Amino acid sequence: MVLVSSGHVPCAGHAEFERALAIVCRDLAEDVVRNGEGVRHVIRVQVRRAPDTVTARALGKAIVNAPLFKCAVAGNDPNVGRLVQAIGKYVGGHAPALDLSRLRLRLGGLEIFSTGVFRLDPEKETALVAHLRSAELYASAPPKNGVFAPPVDFPPVRGNRSRPGWRHGRSDHPRRRSHPRIRERECGLPKLSMLSFGTPNFER
Repeated sequence: MVLVSSGHVPCAGHAEFERALAIVCRDLAEDVVRNGEGVRHVIRVQVRRAPDTVTARALGKAIVNAPLFKCAVAGNDPNVGRLVQAIGKYVGGHAPALDLSRLRLRLGGLEIFSTGVFRLDPEKETALVAHLRSAELYASAPPKNGVFAPPVDFPPVRGNRSRPGWRHGRSDHPRRRSHPRIRERECGLPKLSMLSFGTPNFER
């Protein structure tokens, strides 16, 4: 992103301008993620009371890059143990001095973990499922018989003849194209880069 200014108009409030610019840059960064192919959820992580900015940023990246946690989010499954696992794995490998005894986690505005104990019940889990579904960018539907079988575009060979084993037509699925025998769930995880409904909260 490049900013150009003639300087002919004075800026009365530099602090206000900087705040507005930060909002624009943040929204553009999220749009990069949101426009990725196959993206269903955009995730934003907030880490509070971490020892420093470096630790907070690294922990956020560890969460959004955790394959098991991404799987849970993509499936609208509030498997919060995968979130705790992602945090524990990072802390154990990179920040062992960090005290997790006062760790508090919130997902969708609901407390799910504190003082070393999961804070879950059936009603809360139902609310978390609803939250994940409402955060989807587009609704997904399971394919017939559990198999994703789109038609495949292929240029005709000489004489307008098609190659055996291929058929013409456009895929009716806007997100994925693959070999007809590949199951939809094997087409890969959605690309997630930010967390908007989880708030790991570190208290000193």
